[in-house]
Amino acid sequence: ALFGPGDERHGSLGMGLDSLAPEWVQQILGEERSRLYTVEAAGASGVKDGTVFLEPFAPPPLLYVFGGGHVGGQIAQLAHNTGFYVVVVDDRPYFANAERHPDADECIADDIDAVFARIPIDEQTYIVAATRGHVHDEIVVEHAIGTEARYIGMLGSERKKLILWERIRARGGSHTRLDEVYAPVGFNIGADTPEEIAVCVVGEMIE
Repeated sequence: ALFGPGDERHGSLGMGLDSLAPEWVQQILGEERSRLYTVEAAGASGVKDGTVFLEPFAPPPLLYVFGGGHVGGQIAQLAHNTGFYVVVVDDRPYFANAERHPDADECIADDIDAVFARIPIDEQTYIVAATRGHVHDEIVVEHAIGTEARYIGMLGSERKKLILWERIRARGGSHTRLDEVYAPVGFNIGADTPEEIAVCVVGEMIE
């Protein structure tokens, strides 16, 4: 049987187990891992003794890398190699194209405000701001905290973060969501090169 969001179901587990499945489904989707459930007979309900195996199937996590420069390119490449569906976004066509980023699943060359108005973002979405400057990163973060994105990260220093957060909060940005943003982005392992920074960032997203 295949169970989807809500009450969606195709097929049947039989043995009176379909009524128990929704609770199990929510559990394995939350844990993102397979589980075995032991079932004991429940008399008149028709449930019989047995063991049920449930396995979650989810689409690959979606990563938007804002900034198609050296660091953004390395993050995109490594993320693609570790199972993310990667979209590189840059307002400059030269920095957002398939020739420059052959490992990206998509490239979008457009104004950041326009992009956020039309891209899908849900709880399986990851967003990294690695643009060419404070102004563009600020736009990315301010839009991102208004979404359900699972992970939001921004490249840069602690000083940059404090400055941008103050400006975003002054315009009504959520304090709670800003506190959840990974900035400076990535594990602190003394990375210097774009390749090393990519390892830090993608490692953090996987965690």
